[in-house]
Amino acid sequence: MKYLSLATVALLSSVGLAAAADLPMRATAPGVPTFAAPAAFSWTGFHVGGHVGWAGADLDRRSTVTDPNQFNFVGQIGNGTYEPDGFIPVVTQNFRGRQNGVVGGIHAGYTHQFGAFVLGGEVDASFLQGSATGRVDRRVLTDFFNPGGGGLQIAETPIRHEVRASLDWLGTARIRAGFALDRVLVYATGGVAFGQANLRVSTGYETPFGGSESLDVRSSGTRFGYAIGGGIEFAATDNILLRAEYLRYDLGSRTVQGRLPIGPVGYRAQFRGDIVRAGIGYKF
Repeated sequence: MKYLSLATVALLSSVGLAAAADLPMRATAPGVPTFAAPAAFSWTGFHVGGHVGWAGADLDRRSTVTDPNQFNFVGQIGNGTYEPDGFIPVVTQNFRGRQNGVVGGIHAGYTHQFGAFVLGGEVDASFLQGSATGRVDRRVLTDFFNPGGGGLQIAETPIRHEVRASLDWLGTARIRAGFALDRVLVYATGGVAFGQANLRVSTGYETPFGGSESLDVRSSGTRFGYAIGGGIEFAATDNILLRAEYLRYDLGSRTVQGRLPIGPVGYRAQFRGDIVRAGIGYKF
C-alpha cells in the first residue's frame, strides 16, 4: 500500500509537469527605446581663427603755415575778399580723406559661459590696404621787396599742400560680453587699439620772382587709442565657429612740423575708422 501511494504521487507529478510544458509561454513585452537628449553647447574654452573684410579710415588732416612776425601774409584769396590793411598770421587748411581697402588678420581669445551670459577676452592683429591722399592749392597775398626795384610790393603766392596718410596695421585687445542662445552668441566688445600710423606731407610755393620753395616732412610710429563694436558668432560644429563683426577705432592724431622761408609749417592727421569683417575660428 505504501509503495502504491508513492507511485501514484510520482505519476501525478509527471503528468502535471508534462501539461505545464505544453502550455504556451507568456510573451515578454518589448523594451521601450530611450533617446538621450543632446548636451547643450558650451562656449567655454580657447579659440583661434582668421578674418577678412573691409576697412574705411577717416583721415582728417589740418595744415597750418604760420608767419610769426605777421609780415609776409597781408591778405588771402579764395573767399572773394581782399584785406590789404590786415595781417593774416596763420593760414590754415582743413581737408579730409578716406582710406578704403581690404583688411585681413588673425584673432585668438578665451571665453567662459555663465548660464546664458558669456564673458571673455580677445586679441587680434589686422593688416590694412591702401592710403588716403589729398591735395589743396591755396593762394595768399604776400608782401615782398622786389630786387629789381619798386620797393615793397604785394603779389599772389600759391601754396600747395599734398598729404598722404595711411594705417599699415591695427591691433586690438578687447573684452567680449554677450548672451548665448545655444549655438548662437551675440556680443558687444571694447578695449585698447594700437596701430602703425604714417603721415607724409609735401608743401611748396612759388615766389613772385619765378623761384620756388618746398618742404617734405614725414612721420611714422605706433599710435594708441580705443576700439568698440559688436558681432554675432555661430558654432557650426562643436569646434568650428563662424562670425560677423563690426569695429569702430580711434587712434587719435599725429602731428609733424617743418619750416619754410615764409614761416613754420605744421600738419596734423586724425586716424580713425570702421572695420566690417567675417571670420572663421576653431574652438578647443
